[in-house]
Amino acid sequence: MRYLAFPAFLAVSLMLAACADRGGEWPSLARVPGSPTPPCGPAAESAPTGARPCVAAPPVVSAATPDLPALEARLVAARGAWADTMKAAESAVAAAARAEAGESAWAAAELQLSRLERAAVPFAEVAEALAGSESGAALRAAAEADRARHLETFARLRAALRR
Repeated sequence: MRYLAFPAFLAVSLMLAACADRGGEWPSLARVPGSPTPPCGPAAESAPTGARPCVAAPPVVSAATPDLPALEARLVAARGAWADTMKAAESAVAAAARAEAGESAWAAAELQLSRLERAAVPFAEVAEALAGSESGAALRAAAEADRARHLETFARLRAALRR
């Protein structure tokens, strides 16, 4: 057990040495551009003296209105891509029905199933882009329903391949 303590001690020593070489009292604690701002309000009041001043948080910008025609076109394109990929996957799984795991027909079916699973991603992306949009609620529901239906088909084909 005492042998485990030495590597930890060595690692901490090396980290402290790296901080000490940068100059200044505590250079590793300096604010890095892009880091979160210090707390404001009651938390800032209890901060020790000499703490950095409070910086006001940037104003919250509401999400932009989604481009419904573009998202609808993307959903239509995703449906077409899914249908093409599903046909290829069904053919590959049917061809692999008599193949053993690891044979070329089985590997081809696995590849097609991976493509089929990836083809469902645009449905989730469209639904996510419409999150919180009242005007796109129907389109979001359609995208979520398509994704659920396609993932069920994927699961059915995956089960058929694994038999």
